[in-house]
Amino acid sequence: MSFEAYLSKIKPITIAGSASGNRAATPKEVRALRGLIGSLQWPASQGCPHLSCSISMTAGQMTIATVGTLKEANKMLRFAKSNAAVTLEFPPLGKAFGLLALSGAAWGTRHDGSSQGGMLILAVPRHAFNDQQASYAVVDWKSWKLERVSKSSLNAETQGASTAVDNLEFIKVLEARMHQPETNVKDYALRLTRPSALVTDTKSMYDSLKKEAPAQSAADKRTAIEQIAMRQVMTATGTALRWVSSERQLADGLTKITGRQLLADRL
Repeated sequence: MSFEAYLSKIKPITIAGSASGNRAATPKEVRALRGLIGSLQWPASQGCPHLSCSISMTAGQMTIATVGTLKEANKMLRFAKSNAAVTLEFPPLGKAFGLLALSGAAWGTRHDGSSQGGMLILAVPRHAFNDQQASYAVVDWKSWKLERVSKSSLNAETQGASTAVDNLEFIKVLEARMHQPETNVKDYALRLTRPSALVTDTKSMYDSLKKEAPAQSAADKRTAIEQIAMRQVMTATGTALRWVSSERQLADGLTKITGRQLLADRL
């Protein structure tokens, strides 16, 4: 899946007058910014995951746009064009494939102090669950502003992981019902037709989810409650929990702009 021809046609924003980064964008410049973001949102949502974080964070500055925002948007376009040859590939995985949900979050990195979540869902052959190298297909991805302001990195990571687990459940049910359309979505057997795992690089969340009763020792009760709910969904869907080091976490490029090039390189 390629957007190379489409990306080549998108034009940068023309910045008029003072190029000072602190100058507020004019109404005409804001319209141009909105147009550029809209032009890049389509490939970002359909086949270019490496653009998703940049789009989300730049769109969040629309109401307070400055010349600096416009320059960052043009830089985003240059990044998109320089990586226009990056494609999504869907290798044959056979009928016995599984699903991996990779999640991450960047705490307090948005202009308003909120956090950025990122998740990536991959289809992989079953031998990937035995720690063997494997081809993969990107099935779903998302980069978004977390709904609640987080008071800790652990809380932000938990919110991101919770969304990833929810999306994983949806995809498992959707794919199962493609083969068994007569079944009811409430049938939990649909959630167990394929192996799955949640992959995180946050050791504190990994350790907390492994505990029998995380709420008893957690300083942040809201985080503890969300983790309990997430564990219930993971149990119902047969989803294992895996930890990887940060440099191997593909979802990192969906939580911070500085990680977008590495994600593009890996794709």
